[in-house]
Amino acid sequence: MPPTQTSAGAKGRSDLGASTAATFAGKQIVYQIGIAPIRIDILAEINSVEFAEAWENRVPGTFFGVPVHFISQPDLESNEMALGRTSDLEDLERNPKRKRSRNES
Repeated sequence: MPPTQTSAGAKGRSDLGASTAATFAGKQIVYQIGIAPIRIDILAEINSVEFAEAWENRVPGTFFGVPVHFISQPDLESNEMALGRTSDLEDLERNPKRKRSRNES
């Protein structure tokens, strides 16, 4: 699998064909499946929330009929703020729904 560069600047892979658990064990790895707006981003780690806390706060849902768990909006926003990327910070300020959910937590 050839390495790719994601918009976040993290190392990524363009093909998950022969993936194993070790594939996802690297630091700052982002795997993207599909093309936005119908894309799945798999983050190997996040900076501001411990896994146990993120798992406790997970949000159940479905993706094309498949049961999945999503990171909670407050945990996602916390991670975006911790990373400090300009695009994420601007989006947090621009999007009233996200701003509202951040103020409620």
